[in-house]
Amino acid sequence: MDSLLTRRGDRVTIELDEAQQAALSGTFVQLREMLVDGTDQHLKRLFPAAYPEHPELDAEYRRLVGDDLLARKLDAIDVVEAALTSGELKDDEAFFAWMGSLNDLRLVLGSKLEVDGSDDDGPNEGQDEMAWAIYQFLGYLLECTVEIAPL
Repeated sequence: MDSLLTRRGDRVTIELDEAQQAALSGTFVQLREMLVDGTDQHLKRLFPAAYPEHPELDAEYRRLVGDDLLARKLDAIDVVEAALTSGELKDDEAFFAWMGSLNDLRLVLGSKLEVDGSDDDGPNEGQDEMAWAIYQFLGYLLECTVEIAPL
């Protein structure tokens, strides 16, 4: 399969077909809603405890930086949504926002699908096949992204 991303200097062209673009767009809308709501247990992969052995320190850390971390993730989703519409990333800042958001989405989907690394071949009985296909596609898209990352 050819790479879906092409780099020329700081600009990256994204070549997705309509179905791929629609699937990613819809899934990022869902991720945004989950982030804004903040109650989904699968978001824990995106906001791990800074002080797992000290709940009071962890609560203080979240109070101090939680809003900023959330805002950065939402801003990065804005970049992804714009890139899906325009078909390009205009600079390295957008590139890294793209990469981070793809990874965030894959982590959340992997958590929902209960992926533990031992069964990456396909969905288990009762799992959402479309979510699994998007999870696999995100892995490929991340691979394409890493291959053209600036040094």
